[in-house]
Amino acid sequence: MSEGPRSANRRIGERLEIEPVPATLVFDRQEGRWLRRRPLELHGQVVDVSVSGVAIECVGSAEVADRGMATLRVRGSESFVRVTRWSTSADGEVRTYGVVFVRLHPRLQTELFAVLGRGRPTPDRWFTAR
Repeated sequence: MSEGPRSANRRIGERLEIEPVPATLVFDRQEGRWLRRRPLELHGQVVDVSVSGVAIECVGSAEVADRGMATLRVRGSESFVRVTRWSTSADGEVRTYGVVFVRLHPRLQTELFAVLGRGRPTPDRWFTAR
């Protein structure tokens, strides 16, 4: 597996693998002062989550500048993210992008926290644990 720059694991909290969820990363591409190209859209799926970000697998995707800003589209909501790492599978067909949340859509935040909270003690149990 080859990895992009700054591929060190700096994610806050533990990673939780999930059932793949369709997602799109959208990168704004600009050239020059007046010429603007169409955005680059990478279609893939979210494969793991943490409180600070997600990993997205894309088939046949293009290289993206490390630390590039993007829009993450998941289930009809748009959140802003920053690419912090990427890696390519051994066969070169799948690229996995690690992104951190810059601005998380409230609907996605609710869903994310529900997934991360499964099986965890609720606040009413925090001080009564044995």
